[in-house]
Amino acid sequence: MESAGDESLDLEECFRQATEFKINGQYDEAMAKFRLILEQDANHARARLGLALCCNFTGLFEESIEEMLKAIDSDPQWAEAHLQLGKAYCMLGQYDEAREEFNLVLKLAPADDPVHAEAVKQLSYFPSE
Repeated sequence: MESAGDESLDLEECFRQATEFKINGQYDEAMAKFRLILEQDANHARARLGLALCCNFTGLFEESIEEMLKAIDSDPQWAEAHLQLGKAYCMLGQYDEAREEFNLVLKLAPADDPVHAEAVKQLSYFPSE
């Protein structure tokens, strides 16, 4: 295993491992891997979102939102990050912010994209304006 100071860190392999840990519910291990990636590349949007989701799953909601916002700063057109931020806002009862994110997903993702369909589904839970 490579250390954070090792310049030869394979970020994609580390990301794959982190994602596998996340999928298997090994959130501490996943978070450590995602943070290792971010030490090497602070703008790695996928690692930011992975870390954010792990934080969300473990109840670290404020940190989760912060990381999602950083992921979006790194890649403002990434519909998946906006979708996940919208879902996080819903969980926290921040419905205006959530609706805004879901509507943004509709603008960013093509209609045949599963992310678009998920945003439509999420918006269907809100009363009509």
